[in-house]
Amino acid sequence: MSREHILSLADSGADFDQVTTAILNAAYGHAITELHDRGPDNVREAIAKRILTSASAGERDPNRLCDEALVAVGYFP
Repeated sequence: MSREHILSLADSGADFDQVTTAILNAAYGHAITELHDRGPDNVREAIAKRILTSASAGERDPNRLCDEALVAVGYFP
């Protein structure tokens, strides 16, 4: 999932700067790596949406973003 695709899942009111976008990409990349690059598109999309939701609420730690997203889809790292 590209940066543009991750950001396209954000609510229209969400506005992330370049630093935050890099954090989102790192969290997403780590989550997908944890899944060993497996998982259907809907799981990948759910991970991305959860990362965006947590980031919109103010979370900026990429490890926490990753872990929260994985737990949300039923994967317990």
